[in-house]
Amino acid sequence: MLRLKPIYVSTPWGGQRLGELFRRSLPENSIGESWEVVENDRFHSQVLEGEHAGKYVGDLWRQGLLGGTAQGRFPVTIRWLDASGRLSVQVKQTPPDASYAETWYVADAHPKANLLVGHYPGFDPTTLKQAIAGGTFQKWLYETRPRVGEMALVRGGSIHCIGAGFVMLCIAEPDEA
Repeated sequence: MLRLKPIYVSTPWGGQRLGELFRRSLPENSIGESWEVVENDRFHSQVLEGEHAGKYVGDLWRQGLLGGTAQGRFPVTIRWLDASGRLSVQVKQTPPDASYAETWYVADAHPKANLLVGHYPGFDPTTLKQAIAGGTFQKWLYETRPRVGEMALVRGGSIHCIGAGFVMLCIAEPDEA
C-alpha cells in the first residue's frame, strides 16, 4: 500500500474541518482542499514512505507499478473539500469529444447545507443575463440537501455550486486544474 502526501490548498471558502475530522495537522490558514491523489498541471502526489518514498504517483503509474494501462497521466484525482463557505457557481468545461464527470461523496454536512446542480428548462443565455441582472440566478438552479453518506454526480457542462457546510470527497478524471 502506498501512503501519499496530501497537498493542502488555502481557499477563501475553506476552514479547518479536515484537520478536525481526520486528526491532521493543517497549516493555520483556511484550507479548502486536500488533494490526496493527483497528477495534473499544478499538483503531483508524492509517496511518503517505504520503497517508493519521494517518487510521484504518475511516474509509478507509467512504470507499470500500479496496474492498469500505465499510459498518460494517472487516471483519477481524489481530493477532500472543506466548504466552510459557499463556493462560486461553476461550469466544468469539457472537450466536445470527451465525457467528464465528477462524483461528490458527502462525508459531513450541516443540516441546512445545500448543493446547486443543473438548471430548470428554459435557462438560455438571454434568461441568464436577465437572472444575473435581476438577482434571481439561484432560482433557476436545482437545489438539493444531501445527507452524510450520499453521493452526487456532476456531469461536464453542468452548472454547479457547493454551499457552505460540507466536507466532501471529490473523485474525478484528471484535468488541467
